[in-house]
Amino acid sequence: MAEKQSEHRQAIETVFVTSNARNSTLGVIFAFAIGLFTIFGGVFLAYKGIEWPGAVIGSTGVIGLVSVFIYGTRSSKKERSEKSKN
Repeated sequence: MAEKQSEHRQAIETVFVTSNARNSTLGVIFAFAIGLFTIFGGVFLAYKGIEWPGAVIGSTGVIGLVSVFIYGTRSSKKERSEKSKN
């Protein structure tokens, strides 16, 4: 009975890790797509002669991508350092 419980727990952990990896990958892909859409939208507006809103939208996309990347890098570094302490 203990072996079955152990196998079941390991199966659940495998599913959990796999789904977290998939969600992380999808998050990166969708964030990249949204960032590109925002940047290209700003470039398109600037090309059409609407410079100020185009610049704001384009720069918002770049700032958003950079800030999320920096936040993600710092949080993962912090998480790794906490795990190494334990």
